This record gives sequence, C-alpha cells and structure tokens, in this order.
Amino acid sequence: MHNIKKSGAIYLIAVIAFLMAILSVGCGNDDKGTNSLTFSPGKFKGVYRITLASQTPDEVIYVNTMEFRFGDDDTIRTIYTDEDTNQYICTAKGGYTYSGDSLKIVIPEIFRNLQADICNPDLCPEGKYMTLPDDHYIIFKATNADTVRRIELWQKIS
Repeated sequence: MHNIKKSGAIYLIAVIAFLMAILSVGCGNDDKGTNSLTFSPGKFKGVYRITLASQTPDEVIYVNTMEFRFGDDDTIRTIYTDEDTNQYICTAKGGYTYSGDSLKIVIPEIFRNLQADICNPDLCPEGKYMTLPDDHYIIFKATNADTVRRIELWQKIS
C-alpha cells in the first residue's frame, strides 16, 4: 500500500511539472516580436513616437511604425513599414553610437527626408537616448525641454 501512495505522488508531481512546462512554452510571445531582445547592429521593426509640448494643453503626439537599420559601420536608417499609413516622420539616415545604456543618433539636415515625402524633417529621431528597462523590447527614450522621443524596437528582422 505504501508503494501505491508513493507512486501516485510521483505521478501527480510528474503531471504538474508537465502542465507547467506546457504553459511556459505557450506564454511570453505576442504579435510584436520575441522575448528579451538585445541591441546589436541589424534591422529592427518597431515604433518611433515623438511628443511635442509634452504635458501641456498643446501636446501633440506623432507615431510611426518603422524599420530601424543599425549598420555595423555606425550608420542608422529609418524606413516606413508597409502597414504604416500615417507618415508624419520622414525616412532618414545618419550616424549612431551605442554604449551600454545610451544611444546617440545624429542625422545631418540633408538626410532628414530621404524620399522627399510630405512629412516633417524636424521630427527625425535625432537625440541622446537612455535605455529603459523592459522584459520584451528594447526601449530608448530621450527627453529635451518639452519634447519626448521614444524608440521601441519589437523584433529583430536580421
């Protein structure tokens, strides 16, 4: 009788462990990308959001879903994704430096509107960003006077 109780307890523990393994495999990913991205050169899909006159009655927020191309040669390029329909922010090209918890992007004026789009070149993602802690995405935020810039990288494409 003692062996039956012991084997029943072992069976119950095995069933619980199996169920927990199944639940952990099914959790964690969503439609934006994969868990725990780390920053390195490459292409990322994400969002760039800029808030002008932040926390005032005149606050205006612009958001574009974009592809961010960070080159091995410290160049950056931003391009619209196919699903983006509100192209407020121009496609741009410039340089970047990344060191642990900060990202600095510099975009020369002549490269702030690469495709001659109807957009505002002053909204380009130029600035010094700090990395924000997040379990799923890479998030950079820059705050300057009444302007807040935020880059959220969801998925590494290559």
